[in-house]
This record gives sequence, C-alpha cells and structure tokens, in this order.
Amino acid sequence: MDTIETIMQRLKNYEPLFDKYYIAEALALGEVSFVYKVVSKKGDSIAAIKVVPIDSNKMHEISKYEQAIETIIGLSQHDANHLIKMHSQTQEFRPDGGVDILALMDFYDQTLEDIIKTKESYPEDKIQQLGVAVCAALEVVHSKGILHQNIRPCNILISTQQNHIALAKFGVSKILQIAKEGQFELNVQHHTQRYDSPEALYGGLSCDIYSLGMVLYEAVNNWRIPFEPSDASEAQTKEALAKRAKHKILPPPLREGVPRISEGAPRISEGAPHISERASSISEGAPHLSERINYLKAVILDACAYEKSDRYISAAAMKQALETPPSSLMPTLMPSPVPDTHKNRGEEVLLYVAIASLALLIMALLLGVYAFVIVPRWF
Repeated sequence: MDTIETIMQRLKNYEPLFDKYYIAEALALGEVSFVYKVVSKKGDSIAAIKVVPIDSNKMHEISKYEQAIETIIGLSQHDANHLIKMHSQTQEFRPDGGVDILALMDFYDQTLEDIIKTKESYPEDKIQQLGVAVCAALEVVHSKGILHQNIRPCNILISTQQNHIALAKFGVSKILQIAKEGQFELNVQHHTQRYDSPEALYGGLSCDIYSLGMVLYEAVNNWRIPFEPSDASEAQTKEALAKRAKHKILPPPLREGVPRISEGAPRISEGAPHISERASSISEGAPHLSERINYLKAVILDACAYEKSDRYISAAAMKQALETPPSSLMPTLMPSPVPDTHKNRGEEVLLYVAIASLALLIMALLLGVYAFVIVPRWF
C-alpha cells in the first residue's frame, strides 16, 4: 500500500520532475492523491505536484483521472483567479506495472485547516474575503457543470506571501450532466459529513453553497460547527451533527450579534420572506455590534438554510451578498427628518388660490356697484 513516504521515494527516482523540479517536502494526503512541494535546482521557483498512483490492476482508471486533471487545467485557462492553477500532467510507469500520474500546480504555503489548528480567532474581514474568493471559484466550476462536493478547510489554500486564496482538491469533484429537463444529475456520490448539506447524497449545486456556508459558520463560531462544544470529543461532534440534521433552524454563530438582512440581498426567490424575518428577529438585541460581522452572520445562516430552496440560488448570488457593504444595507435606528417639499408646495398653491379668489370677489363687487348704482344715474 502506498504511503506518503513511499511515493516521495519514487518521485526522487523521477527527478528532475517536469524537467525542472526536485522534491522538497510532503504537503498533504488526499482520498486518492498525494501532494508535495517541489523547488527548482536554483531555488528560484517553487511549485506543488499532485501524484495519483494507479495500481496495475486498476489501469483502466487512468483515463478517468487524466480527464479530471485536464478539466482542471482547462479551468485554469479561464479567468479563474481563485481556482488552484494546474499547468500540465505526465505519467511515470513503475516496474510493478502500475503508473503514477503527476500534475504540476501552484504552491500555497497554508490551508484554512492549518489556521484552525492554531485555535486563533480569524478576523472578520478575512472571513468575508475567504467567502468571496471561494464563491468566485465556484462560479467558474459550476458554470462548467462541475459540482466540487468537497468544500472543507483543508481544500481552501492560502498564500500568506501573496495574500491570495484558492480552492483545490477536485479529487472527488463530480461532473454533472444536464438532462433534457435542465436538471443536474450526479454521476457518483461522495460526501464529507462535517460540512454536508442535508441532501448531500443526492447532489446539486446548492450542496456546495451549504458546505461553504458551514465552513464560514465554523470560522465565525470559534472553529466549531453548530451545537458543537469547545474542545469537543469525537462523540460530542457526532452528537452535534445529529442535532444539526434534526434542526431546521441553526443557532447563530457565537461571535456576538446576528444582523438584520436588507431586503436587497439576493435570494433564491421572492417566495422566501421568512429568511429576512428570521435574521431581523435575532438581531434586535445587538444593535451596537459590528455591521460587518452582523451582516456576515446573516449571509452564513442563509447559505446554511435547511431547505435548499431557501439558500442562495448560485455562488454568484452568495458572492454578491458577501460583497455588499453592510452600511448600505443596515437601516438607521432614528432617521433624520426629511423636509416634505410636496407639503410645502401644496401650502403655496392654496395661498395663491385664496389670493386669486379674493381678487375675483373684489372685482365682482366693483362690477355690481357699477351696474346697479352708477349706470342707472346716466340714464
């Protein structure tokens, strides 16, 4: 059975990798792949290599993985600034009859999971930036008919030097086929329970929306999912997951305050007014808190709505909600009085009408005097 050490030893035999790189260290172990940091001989270039080992009795699977990597390479050619960039792939045939598929990609020095391990609170602006970045990546992925289906902290990469975020780990991504009715059908089923939507086993683009919402919930909630206590044991986490499956309304994340959502925030439909009502009702007790975290919490609760019809209709809609400045959405508690110009204008008209009526009355009286007093004397 392959381990991260045995794969590393094989890679050393393949050096220089992609005619340029040498193994530096192991980075990650995935469901079907291994990731390593590589550097050029002069040390002036750093990259990462994903290795997918194929045993001799599974050679029929080569084309499947080649196609998956080519899909990601193709996505890299688009304006996909927050998707992991894959540049090329190659194969190395082994003496045992198996093959190692190698893919060259950009290097990131940190994942969100690394930050979770520090147990340090993540700044509000960074949580918002992270959500926007992953939404941008999902926009591209979903537009190509691909369901990522593995949104979790270890798959969100962070470059601390370039202050850049990218979505990775497409090892379990599923190609979605658009049926004649316009519905998406899932080819293969896979899920990660901690961040799963209630309907995860059945697939659908809203599953990724929910999973991202749950990742952001965890970041705001001091790295805990709903109902999970601090320093939870495995049993306590399982209990929290069971509670989440039963509760259609999640408790708000525990950083103080939950916001009121503006009616202008994009939603899946006009037929779900209860979302804004819910957010409004749980925000009334904390008007003094940061507008950013207040609004962010409300967006997260909408993304994690139990019913998929109550979530954002797309990654683009969620991204727009995250980017909307809270100050433009939060209503003021005591709005300044605005002069009623229409009322003032009306008063002026009434004054003019009164003056005109008085003038007409005076003219009528003068004409009466002229007709009945002065004119008869002439005759």
